[in-house]
Amino acid sequence: MKKIIFSLLLFGAITVNAQDKNNPWAIGIGVNAVHNPMAPQTPSEDYFRTQDWNMIPAVSRLSVGRYLGTGFTLEGSGSLNELTKNGRESVSKMSFFALDGNLKYDINNVIGQTGFFDPYVLVGGGYTWVDGNGASNFD
Repeated sequence: MKKIIFSLLLFGAITVNAQDKNNPWAIGIGVNAVHNPMAPQTPSEDYFRTQDWNMIPAVSRLSVGRYLGTGFTLEGSGSLNELTKNGRESVSKMSFFALDGNLKYDINNVIGQTGFFDPYVLVGGGYTWVDGNGASNFD
């Protein structure tokens, strides 16, 4: 019973604040999934077939963002994963690392506050490594 009460107190004490000039920093943790819908053996309608996604059962994404002002936020993130599937085909285990840097703009500055819905546009780039072979990307 004490563990349940402690858990409720712990989670009840956590508050979430949006980024603004008074609270400019945000740190995020999460998971990522990697899927290659362009694999030759994968039908295009299987894009959302989760059995074909590569995921590790742990936190695999970390991001840090800083509010710059007037709705703009600069964000950097890193992800890691293990690839064991290419579409429906099994492949030998490969390591996956990705680093991204993005500039986000809060569309609520144009359309007005929308409550729980917080749309934004994002532009940025990054670099991804799969088993040591790298390639750049545009976000």
